[in-house]
Amino acid sequence: MVLDAAGVPATAAMLTSPGGILGLLGTPAGGVALGALQVHRAGWSVVGMHELAPAAEGAHQAAFTTAWCWLTGHLDPALATFWCRTVPGEKAPHLFALLDGPGRPAEPVLLLDWRLA
Repeated sequence: MVLDAAGVPATAAMLTSPGGILGLLGTPAGGVALGALQVHRAGWSVVGMHELAPAAEGAHQAAFTTAWCWLTGHLDPALATFWCRTVPGEKAPHLFALLDGPGRPAEPVLLLDWRLA
């Protein structure tokens, strides 16, 4: 699973394995699109949430809670420290720069923590 939260779906697509899940959370610049043929041939499931779309109060937190419950229900808690890395939100640009290079984090699940210290 790869989540694009930066509005760069082409980069996220390059990092998504065949048959994987491509999550689109960022808002791309006008005219940026993924081709249906590319998505079809890769066998991806594409899901997304637009942060500017009208949503009921608490909807985003509910979506996060649903995803978290799925992860914790399907992932052995003893493996969580090996599979998940929490990164402070202000370090997101540095983290994104590492995703397609040799310094890429080993954990398949990266969580950005945007809480204020």
